[in-house]
Amino acid sequence: MGPYCQNLDHHGECGTGFHGEPPFEGHTPSHGLSYVADDCLSAIRKADLVFAWLDSRDAHGTYAEIGIARALGKIIVVSGPVYMPELWFIYALCHQRLHAETPRVALHKSIWDWRHYLYARCLESPIEELFWRESLGLQAIGLVPQVQAGRYRIDFAVPAFNVAIEIDGHDYHKSKDQRTRDAKRERVLEREGWRVIRFTGSEVYHDAKKCVQEVIAMLETIEAERDMP
Repeated sequence: MGPYCQNLDHHGECGTGFHGEPPFEGHTPSHGLSYVADDCLSAIRKADLVFAWLDSRDAHGTYAEIGIARALGKIIVVSGPVYMPELWFIYALCHQRLHAETPRVALHKSIWDWRHYLYARCLESPIEELFWRESLGLQAIGLVPQVQAGRYRIDFAVPAFNVAIEIDGHDYHKSKDQRTRDAKRERVLEREGWRVIRFTGSEVYHDAKKCVQEVIAMLETIEAERDMP
């Protein structure tokens, strides 16, 4: 999930910016002003990160939204062109305060700063966390954890290359039925256009860096195939 963004000109949700979408597209609810509060609250509940741009001292609705976000345990980043001392309590509710000339610059920076933390919260096992920590090079080209693909959820994926990375835990305790389900799952993903690379938990545990290098090698092969006439 991406950030919920609030500025003074547009109430509502913005594009997440996590996967290359436009990061600051204002959205006005189509149902009229009576639905603004419901739309804003719904967006805050769904968000992992709440970003607020403050360049005025009378943004009372935004102050309320920051309080709600804090009560819901969301990460909150507030930014603006100047520091306003009288808003000290609002700043104290936030996890980060950024100085920036424009909302776009501040939003990009806040997403980048918190990206690793937000994604790390999606990891489901210590083995996945180990792979994630070693995968900075892959993160730079769009590695994403816990990607929904039809009825399945992929452990990691590089969507730009349609590469799915599956990590199997409990190598020595996996049942025959589980192995059968994994094989069926892999066939379905491949039919839907994914290239699947699978690692055992032991492989990642003993040499996560090597596993990451294997994924990079696969991406290089795909890139070379795309460049072929």
